[in-house]
Amino acid sequence: TFQIDEGKKVKVKDIRIIGNKVISSGKIRGVMKTSTWKIYSFIFSSGYYKKDVMSADLDAIKDLYFNNGYIKVIVADPELQLTEDKRGMTITINISEGDQYRVSSVSLTAYKAFTEAELRGRITTSPGAIFSKEVVKTDIASITDLYTQNGYALASVYPEILPDDATKQLSLTYKVEEGKIFRVGRIEITGNTKTKDKVIRREIRLDEGDIFNSALLKRNHERTHNPNYSATVTI
Repeated sequence: TFQIDEGKKVKVKDIRIIGNKVISSGKIRGVMKTSTWKIYSFIFSSGYYKKDVMSADLDAIKDLYFNNGYIKVIVADPELQLTEDKRGMTITINISEGDQYRVSSVSLTAYKAFTEAELRGRITTSPGAIFSKEVVKTDIASITDLYTQNGYALASVYPEILPDDATKQLSLTYKVEEGKIFRVGRIEITGNTKTKDKVIRREIRLDEGDIFNSALLKRNHERTHNPNYSATVTI
């Protein structure tokens, strides 16, 4: 038998950010979902400490710094302190920002299917720019799209970052794992009890035997998923 004394919910009275010099506390709080309790908080179920939400908040703070070149930022676990009446809470987050890094060089390795010029046309990161995790993610998605739209269904791109602490610069290398070209073997349609297969197949822009193309696959989903109907289409 477990006897539980829940007590009352503890409201977040204050969120303190310590150690930040480059990025303001307001901007940091802006990327967090955890917020202080306000009169309207009950509508959105906000203003309370939730461990999983706070964990996501810490990642969001790190990403904020990563997107501004601070690749060695350290965000400590939050310190929680209750008020004397135990109905309020102060959350303190300590940050060690580190130095800002710029990109010294951008290179590509292990590619064969496309020329370096074709791949570089997909890259927006350039030497001299402040490093940004979000820009790197965009570059990876763009390069991967080029491959998956041309049959390389399992292509992957991995970034390799080598920082130079003396110059506060880093070299960025995109490593490509192309894989093999795939063709569509069979298209199966399931769950359709009211619409015939041939009606759905008319909307599909990929055919059996065609080289795999992620752009056409996405277009297939858009054509078969009609927002005017309640049906849900998954691929």
